[in-house]
Amino acid sequence: MESGETQYAVCVRELNEETGVDINKINVLSSHQLPTRKYQKQEKSLESFLLITDTDLSHHKFTCNLVEGKDFPENDKWKWISLEEAVGMVHQAQAENLPLIAGLIA
Repeated sequence: MESGETQYAVCVRELNEETGVDINKINVLSSHQLPTRKYQKQEKSLESFLLITDTDLSHHKFTCNLVEGKDFPENDKWKWISLEEAVGMVHQAQAENLPLIAGLIA
């Protein structure tokens, strides 16, 4: 987090750095701050926002910046999955928000 940067601004920046998605170029219908989740094995917290959009991202060419000081990207692949599939694929701290997300998109 940079000086003076809000949590939302950090998430917007990270989204762009890790996927190439620029929220200024999509139609955001609503945004929801999700509860902070603590990682069990690490001394860090997960701050998340859910953006709901009607912009079709199915043909978006996802990109990811290289990890600073490394010669590989932070994310090297992606795929669209359902919330049910996400349960077994995402980190435990992320999975804690899935029921809330399901309610917000219902």
